[in-house]
Amino acid sequence: MNRLARFFLLLLAWLVLPGIAAGATKVWNNAAGGNWSTAANWTGGLPGPGDDVDITLAGTYTVTLDTNTFRLGSLVLGGASGTQTLAIAANSLQIRSPSGGVVTVNTNGVILLSSGGSIDLTRDDLIPSGPNALHNFGTIINAGGTAGILAAEAGVRNEVGGKIDVQSGTLVFVGGFFLEAGTLYNAGTLTIGSSTDPGLAFGRFSFLVNTGALLLNGKSLHIDLGGHFEQSAGVTDLGAPSGTLFNNGLEFSVTGGIVTGNGTILSSTDVLLSGSATLAPGASPGRISFHGAYQQNAGAFAVELNGTDPGVTYDQVVTDAAPTLGGVLNVSLGFAPALGTTFVVLDNRSTDAIAGTFAGLPEGATLTTGATKLQISYVGGTGNDVTLTVVSGAAGASSTALTVAPNPSALGQYVTLAATVTGVAPTGTVQFKDGAANLGAPITLVAGVASLTTNSLAVASHAIAATYSGDAANLSSTSTAVIQVVNAPGPAAEQVPALRDSVLALLALLLAMTGSHLVRRR
Repeated sequence: MNRLARFFLLLLAWLVLPGIAAGATKVWNNAAGGNWSTAANWTGGLPGPGDDVDITLAGTYTVTLDTNTFRLGSLVLGGASGTQTLAIAANSLQIRSPSGGVVTVNTNGVILLSSGGSIDLTRDDLIPSGPNALHNFGTIINAGGTAGILAAEAGVRNEVGGKIDVQSGTLVFVGGFFLEAGTLYNAGTLTIGSSTDPGLAFGRFSFLVNTGALLLNGKSLHIDLGGHFEQSAGVTDLGAPSGTLFNNGLEFSVTGGIVTGNGTILSSTDVLLSGSATLAPGASPGRISFHGAYQQNAGAFAVELNGTDPGVTYDQVVTDAAPTLGGVLNVSLGFAPALGTTFVVLDNRSTDAIAGTFAGLPEGATLTTGATKLQISYVGGTGNDVTLTVVSGAAGASSTALTVAPNPSALGQYVTLAATVTGVAPTGTVQFKDGAANLGAPITLVAGVASLTTNSLAVASHAIAATYSGDAANLSSTSTAVIQVVNAPGPAAEQVPALRDSVLALLALLLAMTGSHLVRRR
């Protein structure tokens, strides 16, 4: 081995061995509790990198983690009697070892996270953590601040009887899996994963009870083997772009709060919406898909209509089993849809008919939002979808153009006034006017055009205009005035009086006499 190779080998050993060397076992010995950093509280001295930590002394007391730990080998918390609490506030408990650092919380053990305290089970390139790096048979509580259980590629296992209780603040899980039976209570904010990790799977809980904010961030959450999901308040947000909530349990019940976001809920039992709960797909707007039966006995289905693209500009629910409907339908409209526009707000992809209707909205009923009236159908779309069709809406702008011919015209000459109205298939009438005076009765539009022929205009300059009445889809409008000139008739040619025969004979005699006189003088 050459010198360079020896140098790198020694350097590697110097860098790695301190972090991965097998440590001693350090045992807590103060039944009155105290600070982690007090050496006298430990048999064997203060825990250090690689050490295995034992806090199983009987009694009821609190161990306060008043410093950050660095690469402990393992931790066992919880003795045969009493309650042993490890309080982590604003510091981090870091567990890593060559064989995979493990935290075991026994039945009488409690980890209390607050003020940003965290448990760090993440691996690095030198020390991979083993699977299921946190086993909880006891209780993990978040009591304020933003705390974290960082378990990427390590895994978290909530065992039978284990409880995770987010009382307030925010608890963030990044990576890993929650398995086996146990209970999760969330009254604060529970965040699943981040934008860069593969997500977290929850499964085999006895109960997952949410009254706070459960945020999936587009990741996965699993409830398995006889579990229950209950929400009586707060929000479950599937996130974006698409979160997934798997339920193979016995119950999925939402009696209050909101279920929102974009994603999928897969359930082996009915997803039951009742009480004061609201299903509000998307993040203004979006789509939630149900694989399994969706049942809305009460509560509300809130739909935003901001365009004509399902799941993108208007909310949509998709089911692959026939849903049961009840409760109310709340619709908000963020644009002016054209008459006849249809929104498929519930896409039932099964072959079965929808059971039930929304409260007060039987087949063919109408509801009004703003100036727009929508008609509901439970046999729309492919024959078994819930659709909303615009049957009248907020009137849009129209324009009216006027021509008059011939112009100018003479007194008594017939002229034709023609008005062309532009809008959304305009109907109604046009009133032609000469200044403030009406020219006849209103004329009904035919294919957007109304015309009037008249010879009643007096000699003058007339300001002719056409006013469109408007209809349900079009606002009224008035054309620009056309100045019509009507001229008087020209003067007639003067008549020359007829000359009598005697006058003509006299004129002839005078001419003859004048001619003979002129001849004699020459």
